[in-house]
Amino acid sequence: MPTYRFVCPRCEHEDEVKVAVERRDQVRPPCPECKTLMERRFAHPMAVTWAGRFHDRAMQKENLDGLGSEW
Repeated sequence: MPTYRFVCPRCEHEDEVKVAVERRDQVRPPCPECKTLMERRFAHPMAVTWAGRFHDRAMQKENLDGLGSEW
């Protein structure tokens, strides 16, 4: 079960809650400080997978080995 970050819109209290993926949009836990319903916030991923291909020409390797400029 993944962990999601929730933030209170009233007092800015943050909390992490484990919620099933299929229920992540329905769950709104109450804030432990002011009892307002908290909102789920998106966190940035730690890594980006590019499926083995570069999306920017400046990031491509040079064709020094004859295998092409793609990795």
